[in-house]
Amino acid sequence: MGTPGAANPQCGGTMAGMCNVAGTPRPIVKPMPGQLVINEYLANPAGTAAGVDAAQEWFEIVNTGAAAFDLNGLGLKGTAATINTIVSTDCKSVPPAGFAIFAHGTDPLVNGGLPTPDATFTFALGNTNGGLSVLDGMTVLDAVTWTSATDGATDQLKPTNTNVTDNDTAANFCKAKTPQTYGATANFGTPKALNVCLP
Repeated sequence: MGTPGAANPQCGGTMAGMCNVAGTPRPIVKPMPGQLVINEYLANPAGTAAGVDAAQEWFEIVNTGAAAFDLNGLGLKGTAATINTIVSTDCKSVPPAGFAIFAHGTDPLVNGGLPTPDATFTFALGNTNGGLSVLDGMTVLDAVTWTSATDGATDQLKPTNTNVTDNDTAANFCKAKTPQTYGATANFGTPKALNVCLP
């Protein structure tokens, strides 16, 4: 074991391209093309109190493939140039048909009562003319855009349109509504759960 001719990793960390499972390192598994799909997002949390948008925005991806992949090293990006890279020594694996959510913070008392986020981001999800993408290096794995966002309701991809092509079309999304509430706030959505477009 060693790093001859290469930079030493931080003590207690992992080698480049590796992550840990119960303390044992293994290679990071990247998503295959089309496997990672942006499935739901809340760009405009309910209410007008200062800081609500910054604290309670979130989005979700789903693994549509037949094998698990890792989030480690992937980039999260809004409409600005800044890319937030997911950094973790532990493997952040998403199983087949599994979900991962990304939020501004991990405290459920601040983020609107979300299930535990898999990673955090710092950019804003615009209420109008917004967009976000997930990248592997400079390769875009999936991206969505929107012209406007409903106050307090997520945009959910219809279950019959869960792929990286159909989520490019706004008509393939529906708005979350009663009884699709979560946490202790007035927001509607289905974080880390199947989307159901209610009539």
